[in-house]
Amino acid sequence: MTEGGEDQRETYAFIQAARKLEKNYDEMMLLKAYDISDEAKAEYYYQVLAGDTQKAEMEPKSTQERIDYMNEKIQDAQEARQKQDLKDAVAAGTVTQEKAIQKILANDYAEDENKAYWLYKEWTGRKDYTKYGKILQTIEDGGDLKAAAKEYFDHGAKKGDIGDAITTEYKPKYIAASPAERKKHEEQQLAAYTAGGCVRSKKPKDIDTWLKG
Repeated sequence: MTEGGEDQRETYAFIQAARKLEKNYDEMMLLKAYDISDEAKAEYYYQVLAGDTQKAEMEPKSTQERIDYMNEKIQDAQEARQKQDLKDAVAAGTVTQEKAIQKILANDYAEDENKAYWLYKEWTGRKDYTKYGKILQTIEDGGDLKAAAKEYFDHGAKKGDIGDAITTEYKPKYIAASPAERKKHEEQQLAAYTAGGCVRSKKPKDIDTWLKG
């Protein structure tokens, strides 16, 4: 199979899996709304909707326990769909940042406003989004590090958080670099550490230890 053929096969498999998930969700919602007894609903869920793992979990349960189990799974599916719908709206730009953060907090998707802000940023970001990606890119671009760091401080980041992100990104690069490249990286890092709230005079010794293992 060619590489293109493999991609097409994987895409087809994904589409089929997504359709199955959609179908299962719709069937759950229909089952929930249908005017039959809870016992009949639980039996249908067990026979038709439950996968192998869920069937194994339901097998030893009493009728009422199966009903409770079914209701819990249906509730989980509704909550997951609600969260995905909000995430999709954020990605599409059909909901404002303020409104999205309000909904994130109202539905307990984040513990506080700062965490809600970063979750919103994650949902608006690319697939390779990382929380500290912006300041790391600012270092590479030679941009305004203080302005970049301010966003983090304004939304709950601590001084050590930014410093840790810089170290994680640049330590392996520094070790692998030539002496000349290390000098360049060190200047970038010191400026970034300073903007991130670290004491500049203490960081050169920390960076020197990277080469000592």
